[in-house]
Amino acid sequence: MPVPPMEVQERIVAELDKINETIEDCRELLRNLDALAQSLFYDFFGDPITNPKGFKFDKLGLRNEISSAKRVLVQDVVDSGIPFIRGTELALLSKQNSFDSSVFTMFITPEHYEKVKAITGVPKLNDLLIPSINPDGYVWEVNTPDPLYFKDGRVLWIHVNHDVYSSKWLKFALSKVIIEKFANLRGAVFAELTLVFLRNLELIVPPIELQENFAKRIEQIEAQKKAVEQTIAELQTLLDSRMDYWFN
Repeated sequence: MPVPPMEVQERIVAELDKINETIEDCRELLRNLDALAQSLFYDFFGDPITNPKGFKFDKLGLRNEISSAKRVLVQDVVDSGIPFIRGTELALLSKQNSFDSSVFTMFITPEHYEKVKAITGVPKLNDLLIPSINPDGYVWEVNTPDPLYFKDGRVLWIHVNHDVYSSKWLKFALSKVIIEKFANLRGAVFAELTLVFLRNLELIVPPIELQENFAKRIEQIEAQKKAVEQTIAELQTLLDSRMDYWFN
């Protein structure tokens, strides 16, 4: 292993440390933006469970259609085609600000997609998909018009009624309520969200104008997060390049 002079070693370390520090600064900015979004939610609506602002409650299933998928058998899964979503992919998608097709490892053929589409319909832009095993409150707002389908039983589907709910508001509210409710299920052998649970879930219903105002603020925050994430990706590429330069 070659050993460069101490002066060169220190220069290498200083350069790489600076890039790593900048990456960590960007990650801290992402955390601050997430905290801002959470703070905005409570400023607008208060705690959705204790409801200090006195909004009316209603069962989620009375306002929206909540369903699942037609079963897709193992032999129907292929190596490429229409993305097939499981809980694993949903967790990743719910944490991203833009659609990333690279998270998918399972697919169905376009022909099979058309078959299930005719039976159950398919998720549309701004619908919500929720993994049934979900202690972290993952909720994905569908943010692509591209075709996709999902695993029955392990993924729950909310066809959002946009006359009553903003998808972005409903995503935030459900995430908070699911985390709270799921915590109460953790003592069970197998804690799982079900269609019956979601349909009977009592949720506050703020005025749609207030929800949409909140959604616009969240869209601004998401745009900032997307720009920061792009900066992190570029810095990581730079770091990898400099590591190769110095050590290869």
